[in-house]
Amino acid sequence: MGQQMILNGKMSSVAPDEAVTANRLARNRPLGLNGLAPVGVAINGLSRPPVPSDCVLYLPLHHSALSPAGFASLDASGHACTVTGAIWTPHGRSLDGVDDFVDVGNPAVLQVVNDFTVEAWVNLAATQGDFIVPISHGHNSTQGWTWQAAFDNNLPALFGDGVNIAGPSWGDLRGLGWQHLAAVKSASGASIYRNGAWVDTDFTRTADVVLAGANLTVGRDPSLARYMKGVVGEVRVYSRALGADELLRGYQATRWRYQ
Repeated sequence: MGQQMILNGKMSSVAPDEAVTANRLARNRPLGLNGLAPVGVAINGLSRPPVPSDCVLYLPLHHSALSPAGFASLDASGHACTVTGAIWTPHGRSLDGVDDFVDVGNPAVLQVVNDFTVEAWVNLAATQGDFIVPISHGHNSTQGWTWQAAFDNNLPALFGDGVNIAGPSWGDLRGLGWQHLAAVKSASGASIYRNGAWVDTDFTRTADVVLAGANLTVGRDPSLARYMKGVVGEVRVYSRALGADELLRGYQATRWRYQ
């Protein structure tokens, strides 16, 4: 028989096992974005935190619902994603740096070109190939956006306006364990954050991003066949520029899983 409990400030009847799940989540996790408590919400019979409506991509790659070779993202759009090689683990998708990646496709809702945010939990292996690409969308030499390190191993968030591509850098993150990274693109420039703290802003990146048409991929740059070695735990894309306080709360709400 169900029992009464509070979910997001409202009384709700839930089955006993759902109540146990929600209570456990409430005890172990701090408040999430926009002050929403990350209580259990059933997706394929599995609990997960609520997703804000402006989160146009939510990929908790550690979630067992996303363990098959093909799955739907857990945002409102349910983007069809395919996996090549990347092995599912309870921490996320493990990437070999050779040919592993997750392909999210190129749906219209993800074709945001200004005032958007990308955040991810990433654990880069100490040894990498010539390039490190945790995530990329519509990238070529002057277009799209990508987190991509070249031979110096310093990882920048790059934004291309069709003329050139540039952006601020997080530095060398190889072998440093789990990092919560966020990049915010707006008409004021491109800012990056690490573990909830501001790192740098490139005030020259004010123009709209010009997308080259390549799919959004995790662990690979599809236009240049570049990869990364390590684990990606989760990825979120928002259709607006999140503020520093929201990024800090997002880091605090999810770090329990990685630290």
